[in-house]
Amino acid sequence: RMDPSIEGTKNAEFDPEYDSKEQSRKNLFPLDPECLFKQSWDVFVMILLLFCSFSVPYSIAFMPSGGDLDEYDYVEIAVDVVFMLDMCLSFVTTYDKQGVVVDKYPLLAKHYLRTWFLPDLAGSFPFEKVAQATTGASSALSAMKVFRMIKLVRAFRFLSKLNKLKEREGYESLGPIIGIGTAVFLIVITAHILGCVMTVLALTEQSDINWLSKYNPALVDADNWTRYVVALYWAIVSVTTMGYGDIVPATHQERMLAIGVAVAGAVVFSHCMGTISSLITSVNPSPLLQPPH
Repeated sequence: RMDPSIEGTKNAEFDPEYDSKEQSRKNLFPLDPECLFKQSWDVFVMILLLFCSFSVPYSIAFMPSGGDLDEYDYVEIAVDVVFMLDMCLSFVTTYDKQGVVVDKYPLLAKHYLRTWFLPDLAGSFPFEKVAQATTGASSALSAMKVFRMIKLVRAFRFLSKLNKLKEREGYESLGPIIGIGTAVFLIVITAHILGCVMTVLALTEQSDINWLSKYNPALVDADNWTRYVVALYWAIVSVTTMGYGDIVPATHQERMLAIGVAVAGAVVFSHCMGTISSLITSVNPSPLLQPPH
């Protein structure tokens, strides 16, 4: 039997990848996307992305801009710090190009700058906090919502990471589940954003007549959660093309938005239902579709 020390020497001599594998175990950087640390970090970032996908539209619609920092502002700053750290790690994370692992730092930085750098920067940098600190004028506070809207790019970043998760080693069997979850998330986040937009439109209109007051006058002075549930209900039944008709637009601007919601809902819902149907069929095909033996 070959001596273990000789066997190790043979591996190092005849296996070209032996040295690189051993070296990658010793050095953390450049970061292997399949290593335990990076996978754990990506799961943590995905949880924060999921949180921000829902919290950012809600804060735009129901939380006032400007003023003193509250608990949510501190949480948002901490999340921004995590996303900025994730950007730094992206500069030193290897990637695969046509079966070849690219691990040179200049190429890694160039690749990240060409792909997700600008969207990540737009979704991570606290533009509204900087604008609030530099201007401080009450007339500029209404513009803070515009800066917050930039962070909606995090929802697309979440979808991107969710799709990449299916390609990772060990997650292949979860592909159909992840695909169905992605479709459901797309429907829910679309309804969530549209419901928040409809609420912003009602609260910023000069007229006293809007969809809130027309549906239930008590909603005008109701708490944020009650109004959000009503708006989400309207958006869900609109996106899923059910349209009960109990909540209807009351102004020209609201009718214009309702037209866009109807079109967007038809596209999103049909796409998601098609995706779910194909995934279910691929996992458990119908016996009628099986070829005869």
